[in-house]
Amino acid sequence: MIRTALDPVCDMEIRPEDAVAIERFEGHRVYFCTENCHEAFLDLPHSFVGWADDLGRRRGRRRFSLDLQHAMNGVRSPR
Repeated sequence: MIRTALDPVCDMEIRPEDAVAIERFEGHRVYFCTENCHEAFLDLPHSFVGWADDLGRRRGRRRFSLDLQHAMNGVRSPR
């Protein structure tokens, strides 16, 4: 079984070894698929707390923006 982590900014599942950046936050390791997601988290980390209990609820307006950022970085966004 492949272990995956959830990028809290875009909800993308990634393998920890493929993460572009890793942060420690409130005692947990947090993995990021792109530097843009990492920077967004660093700007407002508490806005992403509780992502595991809240999957899919934050999608909406920023979905297009994140898809565009991922496309520019060669990363496929989850669907």
